[in-house]
Amino acid sequence: MTKILKNKHDELSKNELIVQTILSNIPALTLGNVYLVKDLMGSDVWETLSKGMRIGIGGVVSQLVESRLLPLTYAGKTNSNKRLYRLD
Repeated sequence: MTKILKNKHDELSKNELIVQTILSNIPALTLGNVYLVKDLMGSDVWETLSKGMRIGIGGVVSQLVESRLLPLTYAGKTNSNKRLYRLD
């Protein structure tokens, strides 16, 4: 039971960290423009992450946008299948 609660807490902490990172970067972005998750997280942070972490963050961002917890909307995909988001 403790392991389940710990994992749930870790998930919430990770999601909160992602939200806070993106929200802190939003003032530097332009309303109506389209961005990759890399842009939303900040290139300096993004470059320090492993490929697996990047994929995981991409999935979390997708869920957060769908849940309207971030001021973004899904704007399609690039030719390399990366998701794009528009700042609302």
